[in-house]
Amino acid sequence: MPNEREAAWELHDGAWIVLIADRERAGTALHTLILPDLDGFLAAAGERGVQAGPVEPVGEGMRQSVVTDPDGNRLKVASRSG
Repeated sequence: MPNEREAAWELHDGAWIVLIADRERAGTALHTLILPDLDGFLAAAGERGVQAGPVEPVGEGMRQSVVTDPDGNRLKVASRSG
């Protein structure tokens, strides 16, 4: 996944932190949480009033979505496909 705009570190089995360079978002961070079960996370988040955007393919073998809580805070969540 890392490229010239992204850096990623695996902190634990299946737990990654990803940083993305984007001048247009300077000062307005968007964090990415890579999970083992994206669909399960989105279902649980929806039960708690957290809205999810569309699930989209990204990179090789990954899927992602952006969730937004009732206060407008956003978190990008992703997992491996399949």
